[in-house]
Order: sequence, then structure tokens, then C-alpha cells
Amino acid sequence: MATDQRAPESAATDAPTAARMLIGGESVDAADGQTFEIVNPADGRTIASAPLGGREDVDRAVAAAQRAFEDRKGWASWAAGKRGRSLAKLADLIKKNSEELAHLESRNVGKPIT
Repeated sequence: MATDQRAPESAATDAPTAARMLIGGESVDAADGQTFEIVNPADGRTIASAPLGGREDVDRAVAAAQRAFEDRKGWASWAAGKRGRSLAKLADLIKKNSEELAHLESRNVGKPIT
């Protein structure tokens, strides 16, 4: 996959973005709606807002992890070799796409990858 070195048009905006949490495979806000600002340390500008997870969010995340662990077809039931091959494939994909991932991470904080 080729990496485009140009910044995406969406990166040109100075408007802060809104991040979300991933719990049980779903993108969600904090249960109580609280957020906090993510500030660029270089210039002090707010670049994003993120959910401020609380007790209920932790409980939801733990319950989702428990369900995933108990899933008979899930990761926990895979043989060690299969898990190892999957992690190696993931590592290769990260290495192959590291420039694009770094660009996305640094320029599009909180924006979903589409």
C-alpha cells in the first residue's frame, strides 16, 4: 500500500475533534457524558476532546472483556500458534503502514479512520 505524504484536506482545519472510547467493539461516549480536552503541548491549542471514563465505563469494559474471553470462537480459544501468527501479521501490517499511521495519529487525533 502506498503512503500519500500530503496532509489530508481534513487536517487543514483547526477545529477540535471529538474522540470516543471503544468498548465491546463499539465506539461510545462516557456513560455520564463527561469529557476532557487534549491540548497540543507545542502551541497550547485544544486539538480534541475525549470521553472521561468513569466507574460505569470501566464496568462496561470489564464485562465486554469477560464476554470476549468466554466466547468459544474467540481469541482465548485459539491455539497459541494461531494467536502468534495473527500477532505477527498485525506487526507486519503496522510496519508496512507506519508512516500513514503516524500521520493519522499526529494530524487526526480522535477522527475515525474511514
